[in-house]
Amino acid sequence: MVVPSRKNVVVVVVVVVVVVVVVVVVVVVVVFLLSLSYLEDQSPHAMHYLEQAVVVVVAVVVVVVVVVVVVVVVVVVTE
Repeated sequence: MVVPSRKNVVVVVVVVVVVVVVVVVVVVVVVFLLSLSYLEDQSPHAMHYLEQAVVVVVAVVVVVVVVVVVVVVVVVVTE
């Protein structure tokens, strides 16, 4: 019976988080590109909101990545 060390657990968590972040980014980019041409025909206001939404999503992704990196560094250093 292999007891998972903290390092192994962290590696798994990091991989999962990275995969989730990548999937979210891809989905957001695809939706953004698809809705771009549609919204340009509809209204300029919608475009403004969409740009704000993309900025927020990018900011959240960056924060998540930074937090994950910090946690990994702390765990690896204290291991």
